[in-house]
Amino acid sequence: VPNYVAHAAGSWIPNDPGPTGRTPGGWERVQWNFLGTAGVNAPEAWANLRARKRPGGKGVTVAILDTGVAYRNWKTFRKAPDFTNTKFVDPYDFVAKNKFPLDREGHGTFVAGVVAESTNNHRGLVGIAYGASVMPVRVLDADGTGDAATISKGIRYAADHGAKVINLSLEFDMTVNSGDIPDILSAI
Repeated sequence: VPNYVAHAAGSWIPNDPGPTGRTPGGWERVQWNFLGTAGVNAPEAWANLRARKRPGGKGVTVAILDTGVAYRNWKTFRKAPDFTNTKFVDPYDFVAKNKFPLDREGHGTFVAGVVAESTNNHRGLVGIAYGASVMPVRVLDADGTGDAATISKGIRYAADHGAKVINLSLEFDMTVNSGDIPDILSAI
């Protein structure tokens, strides 16, 4: 029997307007790396997931280990406006040692938005896995720094609490090699 080749059928383009707030689909000018010719080809991936009744990776938990996430209103903190339909699960702050990993720097909120901000809601940009749940885990302080022991605790926490994907948008100084961070390697 011939080994026929199949390809993804169609694509799906969200209506989010991008930074201008006026043009449906305007997100494409800013998030060009989500498109097929130069990026990850998100529209076809989105169409495939929608066909499987798992739009945007619904059912998957992505842990964002970073400076926290603007995922809720609390005291002076405000939920990021394009997280309206984003589900947040099992938050933890390893810096403050509490259950409120609110972002004091902004980087973690940015990363969480790229991953799972609400999509097709006529607002802002799009999240690559807009249907996934986000697990905010704060391992970096307000200056965006954190130590290997804290980061490894965050990795273990995320894995123990059901994260299927763990995002670590952080780096060590170039003089640090893998032998210098055994706790992180062990956690991974």
